[in-house]
Amino acid sequence: MKQVAIAQATFAFPIQANEIESFRGAIIKQAGKEQDLFHNHRADGSYIHRYPLIQYKRNRGMATLYALGPAVPALEDFMKNWNFQIEVKRSMVDIGFPRYRKGIYQLKCTKEARQYRVQNYLALNPENQDRWLAESDLISRASLLQKVLAAHILSMAQGLKWNIDAPLEVRLLNIDRIKSLKYRDISFPAFDLEFSCNAVLPPAAGIGKAASGGFGYILPGLWGQSRARKGEEILAGVLE
Repeated sequence: MKQVAIAQATFAFPIQANEIESFRGAIIKQAGKEQDLFHNHRADGSYIHRYPLIQYKRNRGMATLYALGPAVPALEDFMKNWNFQIEVKRSMVDIGFPRYRKGIYQLKCTKEARQYRVQNYLALNPENQDRWLAESDLISRASLLQKVLAAHILSMAQGLKWNIDAPLEVRLLNIDRIKSLKYRDISFPAFDLEFSCNAVLPPAAGIGKAASGGFGYILPGLWGQSRARKGEEILAGVLE
């Protein structure tokens, strides 16, 4: 079992999905490049290979900062010393004081499987994308996707220093949708999935490629059990 703090700051500042990366860049500029939890890069520009503990998302279309574990105090310290302005198209814009929510969550394995959904999930690296395309049947593709999903959940657990003390059982329940989404001007297959897992997972945490940029976030329950419409980013209520 692992206790982890999770915080979410949602601003009354509407953004489109393709503007999350610009929002991320604006926040990093305000926080300072020395604050590596905001961007996972060293001072020399080299990448720090770790799970992103600060993530940039949309919540009901509004710009949102999401932090886990040791990144929560870093986010709070940043907001204490920030005037809530960011640079947009070379002008400083006031995005206002956010709606802020924080909670302590117990991440643990469970006897019974729990159901989740993950949206805009960039699951496949180049090697796995080649394997996906080489598979001729849906069963083989689903098997590959299930293995990748389990690996990404384990990677997230490692980044949160959560020592999973039982075999992790991840089962892909449904591939709801496959679409093409652009990240940094490159198109990737993005999956909306339903799956089960014998663990309590952190709500709204991202997995897969570009998890820090609003892709691949996990929410509890299946699509039919959610008040959200398919394709609608809703994090509100998850931390309340």
